Amino acid sequence: MIISKLKAGNITTVGGKKISIPPNSSFSLDIRDWLELKIKHKKWFEGGYIYPENEEIEKNQIDSYHLEFIQYLTDLGIERTRQKLTNKSEFTKYEINVANEWIAEKIQNDNLLKKERDEKELEVSLKSVVHAKRANIIAFFALLIGVFTLLLSIL
Repeated sequence: MIISKLKAGNITTVGGKKISIPPNSSFSLDIRDWLELKIKHKKWFEGGYIYPENEEIEKNQIDSYHLEFIQYLTDLGIERTRQKLTNKSEFTKYEINVANEWIAEKIQNDNLLKKERDEKELEVSLKSVVHAKRANIIAFFALLIGVFTLLLSIL
């Protein structure tokens, strides 16, 4: 439930829908519209003209919605999310912010994983070079022993 302390009713557009905010009363919105309203009309919230009846319930709903939206983005993947971001009517401002943060985080994580893989590959390559050098030394000594043995058997 949302409490309105506005002195006059107000009609605003949120997520492509017109929403009527009554004066001095309570009303309800789904969480997606609520988050968009909070971004669109910050002054109403900062001035205490609109606020949730229970902040803990609001926080739980926002956290739950955020996790569901992140899962949706994960299912879409980075490229499809980018494509959907080009269509501004697909996401709300809140969702656009979350999607952009998610993409940046994913790219950063992918870069870190790539760097770690590259470092491991380099480490494996260096170990392979060391082992190859050892094998070459062993082969060289085996060749010397073979030549020495051949010379001894001839003489």
